[in-house]
Amino acid sequence: MAFLHEEPSFGLSADTRGTFTSDVYIGLGLSIAAAILSGLAVFGLLCNILWQAFQNIFRSDGRDSARASHLQIFYVSLLFSHLLQSLGTLLNLVWLREAGVTEGGLCTTQAILRQTGQIGGALATLAITFSTWAIVIKGWRRCSTSLAAALVLAIWISALLLSPMQLAIRRESPFFGNTKYWCWIRPSDGLRDAIVFDMGWLWMAAIFEIILYFSAVVAIVSRCVLLGLGNLRQSTQRSVLTMAIFMIWYPVMYVTAVLPLSINRIWYFTRPQHEPPFAFTAASLVLFTLLGFFDVLLFIITRPKLVLRAGNGEDETAHPEKVAAFRRPKRNGAGIVDDLIPVPFVTTHTVPNADDVLDINWSSNCTPAADGKDNKPLYWEADTPFVIMT
Repeated sequence: MAFLHEEPSFGLSADTRGTFTSDVYIGLGLSIAAAILSGLAVFGLLCNILWQAFQNIFRSDGRDSARASHLQIFYVSLLFSHLLQSLGTLLNLVWLREAGVTEGGLCTTQAILRQTGQIGGALATLAITFSTWAIVIKGWRRCSTSLAAALVLAIWISALLLSPMQLAIRRESPFFGNTKYWCWIRPSDGLRDAIVFDMGWLWMAAIFEIILYFSAVVAIVSRCVLLGLGNLRQSTQRSVLTMAIFMIWYPVMYVTAVLPLSINRIWYFTRPQHEPPFAFTAASLVLFTLLGFFDVLLFIITRPKLVLRAGNGEDETAHPEKVAAFRRPKRNGAGIVDDLIPVPFVTTHTVPNADDVLDINWSSNCTPAADGKDNKPLYWEADTPFVIMT
């Protein structure tokens, strides 16, 4: 048939129906199950966030508290990206039914859904990571809703230019096509195109997550050492430890999902005659497909106020939340007074809807001596319940 063609180095044809073995059925079946689990989790959380935002709008009477925070906007974008990935992986159902991959409109659709979701997810992850780091380390104020929306628009324009817009570029062979078990960038385009148009963005997000989150953890621990761990209450020490662990989990989870698939694709592109074992291919696909589910779990555990903050009908401005502030005693003529350590993200003010800072306020209990000399603080304590940074 005229539409059939083979990759000279990979031995792939445009129609491989009837070639799947029982192992492939099991592996792709697991990827479909992972896509369903991830898709349902993402869709449920996305509906929850949108419903809470809808309720907030109608209960706010025009107050600023009804506005979505920048992190909510970034997370909605991330969830939509995960949803696209899940939908793309679900199309493996068709390949299972036909026991092989057939190039055409459905194959191209799967490749576009997966690639667009991967790029959009990587860029949204990068935005969330940098925003979190900037607040914790640099003390920047959260960006405005309009700026966050503009950044999300830029993310999706980039994802569209790098994925579906490639169809408008004339090439000797289609950009998207059969990669033996599902559809993605054709192997004939080489590893360079795979990196430029997809994997490179995943690696960039992973590298920045490692650098920024771990630097934030180091900064937090360093500040605790500066305050003196012996002066911290046990509950506060546990809170700091929990916060550090949560922040470490973000890059660990992302790298765990991205690294196996990256190794698999590099192996596949660079050694076409000795492709990776299918068990490794299937495991890496399943793990990466579950990234949306993992993100939902971390989202709910570490940033609950982004899910539960709205829709309660209360005036949030009447009960402002305290913003993270590290305090230390400072020498003053009449004795000791509380003052702030001059470190980033420190403030004595309270602000409503402080979703993007640590919900923990450090304060010291100090008593001035009768002779006017300084006394050491009796202890350090956290005034508010600990909730990981949102």
